[in-house]
Amino acid sequence: VSDASATEGDAVEFSVSLSEATGGQVAVAYATAGGTATSGTDFAAESGTLTFAAGETSKTVSVATTDDSDEEEDETFALTLSSPAGATLGDATATGTIRDNDEAAAPLSATFSDVPASHTGDPFTFGLTFSEELELSFRVLRDAALRVTGGTVQRAFRKKQGSNRAWNITVGPDSGSATVIVKLPVTTDCNASGAICTADGRKLSKAVSDTVPPAASSSMSDGEGGDVLEDALTVLDGVSPDQAADALVGEATLSEAQLNALDRLGNRNGRYDLGDVLSWRDRCQRGDARCGGTSTDPGPASAAVLLGVAAAGRRRTSRRARHRGAGRRAASALALLLAATTAWSCTGDLVGPPATGGDPGAPAVELPQPATAPQGPGFLTVEWTAPAAGGRAIGVLLELEGPGIEAVAGAAGLELYHSAASGRHRIVVAGPLESGPVLRFRVPDRVRLALYRVRVLQVTGEDYGLGDTAKYRAVAASN
Repeated sequence: VSDASATEGDAVEFSVSLSEATGGQVAVAYATAGGTATSGTDFAAESGTLTFAAGETSKTVSVATTDDSDEEEDETFALTLSSPAGATLGDATATGTIRDNDEAAAPLSATFSDVPASHTGDPFTFGLTFSEELELSFRVLRDAALRVTGGTVQRAFRKKQGSNRAWNITVGPDSGSATVIVKLPVTTDCNASGAICTADGRKLSKAVSDTVPPAASSSMSDGEGGDVLEDALTVLDGVSPDQAADALVGEATLSEAQLNALDRLGNRNGRYDLGDVLSWRDRCQRGDARCGGTSTDPGPASAAVLLGVAAAGRRRTSRRARHRGAGRRAASALALLLAATTAWSCTGDLVGPPATGGDPGAPAVELPQPATAPQGPGFLTVEWTAPAAGGRAIGVLLELEGPGIEAVAGAAGLELYHSAASGRHRIVVAGPLESGPVLRFRVPDRVRLALYRVRVLQVTGEDYGLGDTAKYRAVAASN
């Protein structure tokens, strides 16, 4: 008898053969026996007698197997021959292998998002998302599943009605000075209170936790002790806000350790984003870190950023002054002053100051007035619309698409960082963002407005947490 195998649910077919044909009848008994596979559970027990007629040399014994839903190793059982008549036994025992057909299901996991960097004692809300849909009630999350020290879970509500995958969790700190630690532990028993399990019994496989320190101590501690803060600041020693923004838009590379440190000192949501850039900028401006190449001048140098032709595609400047030496400062100030003078004319046209012909007493030459329908070179605007409620944004990462963009200018009171690397115009606008124009950009022909598109990639509020970009709108418009 020869070894045989089959996928569970199919029959294992054993071949029993004679070494040669005979002129008479041959008989042999057979029977199955369990191994790692269990008779009656994994396969159907079989026994009987095979009879070979004169001239026959091969017979088959078929053993049925059971298709179950358990994920398991391949299993085996035996078929044994005995009591031969008209022949002697050769290889009398064969192994039957049952191959499992159940692939391992992906583990159930969870992630926190938009956890605030600190709290003031008032309730705060963050996101909780599971890797797949599961059966879960808000009471289980609110009252049993989430473990909180320094506060209590006040509310757990679904982000989408009828779906248990994404939730908003509201936590109330015990006091304004309490350090709040939120944890969703690993599930070990699906019958336990607060268990997080799928319908087929897969348990939450990895714990999730985060710490929210009080705002009063956020500049002194990271919620896990001063050593953590010092370690992060050491890793970031000399990193400027410009370099942080470079890394966000893909113009420069910071190490993984530096990105993790920026996130740890920022919104701590596990990924590097706009909130971390603005948090680091604010920390540098307060003097809480050693930030290389950062201006200490709190006032903007200009509202305009011009794109040069010698190094197209690279960041030119931000609206804060860049102190690169007296000579460069003087040149930059002149260029930016000229940019501010030309870019923000009330008509939106790119115009210069009135010509006087060299005589201080000569009358100014009138500039051409814009046509009713703007056309030709000039500036278009990006109009920003924020939701009526939900908190004011303090920063947005935009992507601007369209042909021949030559200059970018920020609105008064806003800081601007612009990158055109790889042909993509990515712009960070920082400051209190009110509905209305937030920046202008120069184009070769304003009549082709329809060719310009604006996307809101990221938006952040005063807690540096990322907001829902779908709630905000940015569009290109005529002046």
